[in-house]
Amino acid sequence: MSDEMLTPRHVAEELGVTVRTVQRWVADGRLAATHVGGRVRVSRSSLTAVVEPAEDPAGAVLPQGEGLARVDFFVSGNRVLINEVNTMPGFTPVSMFPK
Repeated sequence: MSDEMLTPRHVAEELGVTVRTVQRWVADGRLAATHVGGRVRVSRSSLTAVVEPAEDPAGAVLPQGEGLARVDFFVSGNRVLINEVNTMPGFTPVSMFPK
């Protein structure tokens, strides 16, 4: 069976991001896409490039998750160093509002 081809809108819905984010990923090569009749299509199998856990050069697995969060980070040259990831109160099953 051939790999299902998705529109950028369908990719955005599946991954919980905006269509513009999908377009940026295609433009910068992070997400492989094909042009079919002047339209962009993304194969379902290429989605693994953006949903598989990423590893930093030192081999540490980077945080994965979903929902709304605040990320504190530092930029050092061409590296982004994550300092802390905090969920926003009330946006995940385990986060709570302060009492």
